[in-house]
Amino acid sequence: MAQILIAYSSRTGNTKKVAEALYGAAEDKCVLMETEKVENLDCYDLIFVGYWVDKGGPDKISREFLQKLEGKRIVLFQTDSREPVRTLAIPDGLQVTETAWLGDSLAFTALSEEGSGLYRLPATGGKIETLLPPIPVKINHLRSSNGALTFTSDHNGVNNIYRFSPADGTLLQLTESHYGATDATLEDSTLVYTALTPSGHRPVSTPKRDLLYKEVCWENYHRYPVAEALSVQEAALGAFPIDPDDPQPATSYVKADHLFRFHSWAPLYFDYDKIAEASFESVTKEA
Repeated sequence: MAQILIAYSSRTGNTKKVAEALYGAAEDKCVLMETEKVENLDCYDLIFVGYWVDKGGPDKISREFLQKLEGKRIVLFQTDSREPVRTLAIPDGLQVTETAWLGDSLAFTALSEEGSGLYRLPATGGKIETLLPPIPVKINHLRSSNGALTFTSDHNGVNNIYRFSPADGTLLQLTESHYGATDATLEDSTLVYTALTPSGHRPVSTPKRDLLYKEVCWENYHRYPVAEALSVQEAALGAFPIDPDDPQPATSYVKADHLFRFHSWAPLYFDYDKIAEASFESVTKEA
């Protein structure tokens, strides 16, 4: 009796082709079968499991099958059809920046005139749901785990890690970094992220029990008075009426008339590489 089983789940036929190629190499020792048709596992010493990628992992049939293989020797192989899983129309005024699967629904961040927001498209399609309304902050490194969304934001003025639960609408700040925390991955018992320190970036691993878990209000974000004043001025300049039928005549620039407007002619040079490599520690030492 054959001691090797090659079980596969295929949506477009790619995984089936790989499974058939494996079977063709040693068919006298193997049994080839679709995963959902496998019943008896006791007679197999080695099981090959092939699946197609669904939302970054095995498809549902394969996930359920893998749970039955405790104590078995298994070999996994996967294929990706590169076909669109779903296509959605984004409303005018929204620019999608990152996506993450939240169960069967699709969560995504997007930019608009009001700032960055967090949204969700239900599994059944239909209207896009706003999870966190757009405000003038950054949202990046969107991740999904255990029914919640983790992301990096400068909501409090410094990049920190936040976790949002769509089930109850709770937003928690997980880190309190003075210089910045970003690119987080939340494992079963640990949060792993990159922290900015006076000497540069370094990886950090923090147990869940030691995280901040500070509940915050999304609309109460850190304000930048100078930037907001400049934004008001920019909007006012943009609203200045221009009549295309009444063009203004062009005039020659005379440097003598602008001698004391240094910003208009005085050259300014700086070493970008030195600035880019500077750390907080080096800046304070040179100061």
